[in-house]
Formats: sequence, structure tokens, C-alpha cells
Amino acid sequence: MYRTLPMSSSARRFLAGILSDFHNLEGVPGFYVDRGYWNILGHSGLLVPCRDRNGYIQGLQIRLDDETKPDRKYRWLSSRGKAHGTRSYSYIHVTGNIHARTAYLTEGGLKGDVASFLDHDALFLCFAGVTAIAGLKDALQSMENLEEVVVALDMDKLVNWRVRNALGKS
Repeated sequence: MYRTLPMSSSARRFLAGILSDFHNLEGVPGFYVDRGYWNILGHSGLLVPCRDRNGYIQGLQIRLDDETKPDRKYRWLSSRGKAHGTRSYSYIHVTGNIHARTAYLTEGGLKGDVASFLDHDALFLCFAGVTAIAGLKDALQSMENLEEVVVALDMDKLVNWRVRNALGKS
């Protein structure tokens, strides 16, 4: 369910128009009304769906095409401040077997989806960053068979002060 977000506003308006024919876009982050027509706000890039435990898309992150900002590779698709627009939140992405006894915690839905696939449907709970874990406790508690939680962060935890501080608080 990964897709690319087109760069041109006419392509976005066309895409939003098609989606609005089949779905109610009111309250969906990233969608807004412009001159009476639905449109999509955001930078061009790869759309990464953030799913809940039932597989429903809660929000979308954009893996930006802009390589000049390596510290801001991902942004949430949001339309806050626009007509009929909605802000986005930092959701917890759930991927893999929700009945598993072990859950792995990591940063990023894309990374979690790939790791889950490569590990034969292992359960991953993914957050947007180490400071964006507000819904993590609820997500963990919603897993009925869970016995073990493994923190699986990148090795930048050794050099990134934000990651070190967040780990110290958990």
C-alpha cells in the first residue's frame, strides 16, 4: 500500500477527486478543500502508511524526495489550517502477527514493515521517533498474547543524544 505523492498540484487535485468519489475525506489528515474541490497537501515523496492493529491506515508519512535535508527525511501528511483540513498525530504503526508473544519496538513504519516481512511476519510496533511514543503503551496493552518486548533501535542510539535521552526515560 505504499504510493508516491505527485509533485504537481493538478495531479494531487485529480487524485483527491477520485478518492472523494469513493471515500469521505473529511477529517483525513492531508486532505483539504480548495475552491470547492478536494486536494492533498504535502511535499512529494513516498507515502508510508501507518496502520493500527486492525490494519487500518491512521495516517501517512512522506519519505521526502528532497535529499538536501537528511535530518528531516520523513514528515506526517497533514492539512492543518486549511479548509476542511485536519492535523496529523504521531501514530504507532503496527505490522506483523498481532497474536505473537514477542513484539519488537523500532523507529519508522517502513523499517518495521521490511523487518516484519524478512522475519516471517514478526510483530513490530513502530514510532516516528524516540520522542513520539505517546500511544505506545496503549498499543502494547492491546496485544493480548504479548510476553516479551524487544527494543530494536538503530545503532545511532550510541551517538544520538536524543535517542540516548529517550532510552534513559523509558
